[in-house]
Amino acid sequence: MLHEELQSIRSALGGVLGRLDPDGADLVRQCRRNLDAAADQARELESRLAVTDESGRGMCA
Repeated sequence: MLHEELQSIRSALGGVLGRLDPDGADLVRQCRRNLDAAADQARELESRLAVTDESGRGMCA
């Protein structure tokens, strides 16, 4: 799901923090915080998604 992809990107960015100058590291930290917030929002939206069949009728997950 989308939240998992966002968390994966966040984790990958964490791997480069030690190789950046302080300004670059601050930028990456801010990006990681933004990705956390976006992943939380995505998780909330994903939990509310209705599952439908091919005809568009609702189904139980």
